[in-house]
Amino acid sequence: MPRAAATGSQKSSLHAAVGAPVPERVPTRYAPERICLIAERPPDEAADVLGAGGAEVTVIPASGQCDGGSWRRPPPSIVVITSSKTGRALVKTVGRLSGDEFAGMTILVCEQVRPLDVRALLQAGVRGIVLRAHMAETLLPTVAAVASGQVCVPTHDVIGAVGPVLSGREKQVIGLVAMGLMNVEIAERLYLAESTVKSHLSSAFAKLGVRSRHEAVELLLNPASGLGLGILSLDTEGIPAGASVADLH
Repeated sequence: MPRAAATGSQKSSLHAAVGAPVPERVPTRYAPERICLIAERPPDEAADVLGAGGAEVTVIPASGQCDGGSWRRPPPSIVVITSSKTGRALVKTVGRLSGDEFAGMTILVCEQVRPLDVRALLQAGVRGIVLRAHMAETLLPTVAAVASGQVCVPTHDVIGAVGPVLSGREKQVIGLVAMGLMNVEIAERLYLAESTVKSHLSSAFAKLGVRSRHEAVELLLNPASGLGLGILSLDTEGIPAGASVADLH
């Protein structure tokens, strides 16, 4: 049943209750029908989802720029950025693509995001975060929320459900790094070539969104990352029989 409009006396009561005039209509800052999609690899399925919702979508490759030269006037009401990057690389990319011009009107579609990065993305001007795995169900509601001046991000349990997945060997290598071992020592413990250890480290760093051993350990020890040392689940395969934690220092 439609909600009846407030009468004059009801508005006066509301005014007294909240201490401010009650508007006839709550204004929204942005209209969601004009969207600039900055796609990492066009064509992007995000354009189909947005188009199905009735939006007027202009797709621009991430190497381009969503500005007056790419978009006819009036300017876009919402900017959607898609990226497969993670961690600091993701935050840096979004900051470069959105800039001050689109702060407060940007939505990010990404593969995964760490709780630690959400604050940095919000500071970079992002107001909506959509995980690609849930894009079909969540992108349009996120557009509507951001267009109404709201912030819309996945809940902590959803973010944690799509965290980085390390291979068994990557877990071993990162676990030994956390225990203070150098690459040559890790190679000896796991009976691997040192070059193989470096390869596993590079792969694990990319998945964790870090660039160094120090950043990896810092991330795992930071409760805000949502990861913790439990992600390592250090296996015993490849470690000499009878070895203990003390032996690994």
